[in-house]
Amino acid sequence: MTQTTAFSGYTRRATETESKELIHDSYVMYIHTNICSRCGCGERYHELFEVWVHPVKTRTTGLRQQRRLMTTQLQDKHISYIELPDQSVPICSDCVSTYKSSTDKTPTAEPSLSAWADTLKRKAADAAKPAEKIARTSAPAKRIPTLDEL
Repeated sequence: MTQTTAFSGYTRRATETESKELIHDSYVMYIHTNICSRCGCGERYHELFEVWVHPVKTRTTGLRQQRRLMTTQLQDKHISYIELPDQSVPICSDCVSTYKSSTDKTPTAEPSLSAWADTLKRKAADAAKPAEKIARTSAPAKRIPTLDEL
């Protein structure tokens, strides 16, 4: 998330100095619900952010920054939560394995770790090979007129 301040619909990026002055104020959790259009299954997930505010600016003119939570331990601070409206998705994780398309009959599962390691080795080997140089045809030499011709 970007660091902005909101005042009557106007937003601006915080300066570097202002960013260093922010203090951790609270947490906010956004709760999402996806409803599968195919099977009707509902999936819920959340995003948890730290809320950082500027200590001396007022609520209407102050800076507020949301940062993704990067730890498994919460500090003893207030948590607010927001239930977002349900969102329809074309396919969910429950029915993706049964999906059939006209061009590809089977869904692709996530590759195993060994298959992924083989892919990375192939990419590294391809990057190590020198690129083939293609010879270019030279353009005809430009004729420079003599002084008499000018």
